[in-house]
Amino acid sequence: MPTPLRRRLRMARRGAFYGAAIVLVLVALLLAAASQVLPLAESHPEQVAQWLSKRAGRPVAFDKVETQWTRRGPLLRLDGLRVGEGAQAFTIGDAEMLVSIYAGLLPGQSFSELRLKGLDLTLERADDGRWKVRGLPGQTQTDNSDPLSALEGLGELQVIDGKLAVIAPSLGIDARIPKIDLRLRVDGSRLRAGVRAWPTVGVAGAPSTPLDAVLDFDRRRGDGRAYAGATRADLAGWAPLLKIVGIRVEAGQGRAEAWADLRGHRVAAVTVSAALDRVGLRGERPLPVPVSSGAAPVNAAPANASSTTAAARAGATSNLTSNAGAGTPATPASVETATPVATGPDRVEFEHVETLAHWRLTDNGWRFDAPRLRIGSGANVQTLDGLAVAGGERYALRADRIDAGPLIAVAALSDAVPERLRHWFETAKPRVSLSAIALNGRRGGPMFASARIEALGFDAVGTSPGLQGLAGTIEADADGFAIKLDENSPMRFDWPTGFGVVHTVKLQGRVGGWREGGGWRVGTTSLRLRGIDTDFGLVARGGMWFQNDGTRPWIDIATDIDDTPIPVAKGFWIRNRMSPNLIHWLDTALAGGKLRNAHAVVSGDLDDWPFNRNNGLFEASAHLDGAVVKFQPEWPAVDSLNANVRFVADGFSVEGVGKIAGVGIRRIGAGIDHYKDGTLSVAADTSADAAQLQALLKQSPLYKDQADTLDNLRASGAAKVAFDMKLPLIHGSTTQITGTVDLDNAKLADPRWKIAFEQVRGRAEYGRGGFRAEDLAVMHDARRASCRCARARISCAIAAMRSRPGWMRCPAPTN
Repeated sequence: MPTPLRRRLRMARRGAFYGAAIVLVLVALLLAAASQVLPLAESHPEQVAQWLSKRAGRPVAFDKVETQWTRRGPLLRLDGLRVGEGAQAFTIGDAEMLVSIYAGLLPGQSFSELRLKGLDLTLERADDGRWKVRGLPGQTQTDNSDPLSALEGLGELQVIDGKLAVIAPSLGIDARIPKIDLRLRVDGSRLRAGVRAWPTVGVAGAPSTPLDAVLDFDRRRGDGRAYAGATRADLAGWAPLLKIVGIRVEAGQGRAEAWADLRGHRVAAVTVSAALDRVGLRGERPLPVPVSSGAAPVNAAPANASSTTAAARAGATSNLTSNAGAGTPATPASVETATPVATGPDRVEFEHVETLAHWRLTDNGWRFDAPRLRIGSGANVQTLDGLAVAGGERYALRADRIDAGPLIAVAALSDAVPERLRHWFETAKPRVSLSAIALNGRRGGPMFASARIEALGFDAVGTSPGLQGLAGTIEADADGFAIKLDENSPMRFDWPTGFGVVHTVKLQGRVGGWREGGGWRVGTTSLRLRGIDTDFGLVARGGMWFQNDGTRPWIDIATDIDDTPIPVAKGFWIRNRMSPNLIHWLDTALAGGKLRNAHAVVSGDLDDWPFNRNNGLFEASAHLDGAVVKFQPEWPAVDSLNANVRFVADGFSVEGVGKIAGVGIRRIGAGIDHYKDGTLSVAADTSADAAQLQALLKQSPLYKDQADTLDNLRASGAAKVAFDMKLPLIHGSTTQITGTVDLDNAKLADPRWKIAFEQVRGRAEYGRGGFRAEDLAVMHDARRASCRCARARISCAIAAMRSRPGWMRCPAPTN
C-alpha cells in the first residue's frame, strides 16, 4: 500500500476516534446538565403534561409529578394520571414514566416506558374460541374499542405485581394467578408482550417456579405467535389452569414448553415439548356447594392443589423488567380456582411422560401428530410414537402401535365418559395393545377402521368375568365390526365368582358385532375353543345381544362339546348360581370317565336365568362313557356307568347302566330338581346273586349297624335289589336311603342260630335303620315255614305242610 494512502487512513481513524470522544463528552455534559435541571420539572407540571400529550396524541393530565434520575434516564412518578377528555377520558391512576435515553436510540426500542403497579387483568375465552383481555387502562366491560391505542404514544407498557384471572367457561376454567410481571409494546397494529407469572406468592412449601410467556401479535388481523414454558416446571402450582373434559393435571415436575400460532384471534396450531416426572391427573366430580353460614368461599383453592410437592422449587430471576422494584404482597397468595372441589378420589399417576407433539387447525377440522409420545419408564414404558389423529368434518387416526392402557386410565377420569362406563374403566382396568392402526371417516357418514389386536384384557369385577391375552385382527365400520381371532395366542379367562379357576384357552374363528335396536349384538357362525391346561374343547355358534338398557344381555348360543374327561367339568361349575352342598357333591362324586356327544343350547334374557319358569331355554345333553360316580360318600362308587345325561333349566337327570362293587346295575337313574336348595335323587335296580349283594352291603353304611348279622349271614341265590337315595342340598340335612330285596329260591343261613333256610322267597326292605321282612316263605327242615325279620331279631313260624300251622321261636344262638 502506498505511503500517502496509509497516512490518510491513519488520520481518518484518529479523526473518527476523537470525534466519537467529543460526542460522548458532549452527551455526558448534556445528561449531567439535564440531571441537574430535572427537579425543575416538578415545579412546571404543565410542561410535562404537554410533552406527554404530544406523545400520546391526546390530552394527558395528572395531579402531581415527582422526578428521579436513574442510570437509564429520568423517571417521572405521576399521581392520578388521566388520559383523554370529555366522554373519552379515563383514569390510569398512579404510574411511573421512564425516559430511556440510551435504549431509545437503538432501532426497535421504545424511548419511554409506562409502568403500572397492582393492575388486575382478565384473560377470557368466548364459546367460539376467541380470547380477549380485559382490565387494561381505558377499557370498560362494554367498550369494544382498542384500549392500547391511547397508550401507544406513551411507549412500552409495564405491569408490575399485577394479578391475572383466566376464565374459560366452556373448558371449566376459572382461575386466579396472584402475581404477574408484564411488558407490552404497541407499534401500530403489532403488539409484542412478555409475561412472567408466579403460581404462588408467600405460601410456604408451595410451588413457586415462574412461567415465562412471549407474544408477537397483529391486533387487526388477529395473527401472531406465542410461547409459554418453564425449564423447571412444577405443575402442581398451575393445577387450576390445567383442566380439560373434567381432568385436571395436579402434579408433575420437569420441562414443559409450548409454541402457538394464532390466526384470526384463534389458536391455529400448538407445538408441545415436555419431559415431566411424576405426572398426576385427577378426575373431578363437580357437585353443588350447599349454602351455609360456615361455607368456604367459592374461590377457595382446592386442598389438593399443591399436595404432591413437599417443597417449593426456586424460581429464576426475572429479566422481563428493568428497575421494576417488585413489591412484597401483604398476604400469601396462590393460583386459585372458583370451580367446585372434586368429590371423587379418582387419580392416576405416571412415573414419566415425554412428548413432542403438534396440533393444528385444518380446513375441515384439526390434526394432532405425536412423533414422540412415551408414558412410563424402564420396562413399563408405553410407546405411542407416530400417533396421528385428525378430527372435524373428516376424522382419521394412524399409528404404528398404541398401548392404550394409559389412555383408558385417563379417559376414566373424564366427565365426558358415561358414569357406568367410567366406573368399569376404573375397576376393570382394561388394557389393549394395538398395531397397524388405521381409521378414517366422515362425521355423520361412512367410517372404516382396522387394527391388529396384540393383547386385550380386563380384570374381573364383581360377578363379571375378566380376560387377558385376546388377540386378532379387527375391521369395523360405523355399524359393526368383525374380529378374526389369533389361534396361536392363548387367552386367560378368569371368573372368580363363577368358575373359580382360571382357564387358558386358544380361540379360532371369527366374531362379529352389529347395531341392533339401541344396543349391540355380538355373534359368531363358528368359534372353536380349545383348552391348554385342561383337556376340553367346543365349537360355539350364536351370540349375545347387549341391549344397552342397564340389564343383562339376551343370549342365543348353541355348542358342540368335544369328548372330554368328566372330572374336567369341576372347573366349570357356576358357583354363584349353585348351592355349596351341590358343588361339594359334584366335586366328590365325579371321579372318572368320558363325556361324549355333548350338545347344549341356551336362549333367553339372562335377567330371567335360570329359565325355570318357561321364560327361556337351557338344555344340554351328553353320553357318559365308563363314568365313575360316587353318589354317596359312604357307599361304593358306581363305575362303568354308561348313561345319557340331560340338563334342563336348573336341574339334570341321568339314565343308564353301570356297576357298583362288582354288582351289575341294570338301570340307574339320578337327578337334581333345582341346583339351589334342591334334592339329589338316585334310584337303581339290579339282579345278582345274594352273596354279591351281601358283599356290597358290607361296604355300605348299613354295615355299621348290622355288622354282626352281615358277617354271620350266609346267602346265595338269585335276588333283585332296588335302591333309592334322596340327598337334600341344604346345609344340615340328612340323607334318606331306602330299598328292597326280592329273593327267589335263595338260601339263607346263620350259624349263630343254627338255622338254615332254603327256597327263600319274598321281599325284604332295608334302610339306614336296618332290615325288615314280612312273611318270607322258607323251607326249614323239609317243612314249609314263614319267617319275619325285624332289625337284628328273627322270629320264625313253622307250619307243617299237612298239619295245622304253628309258630316257633328260634333257639337262642350258642357260644
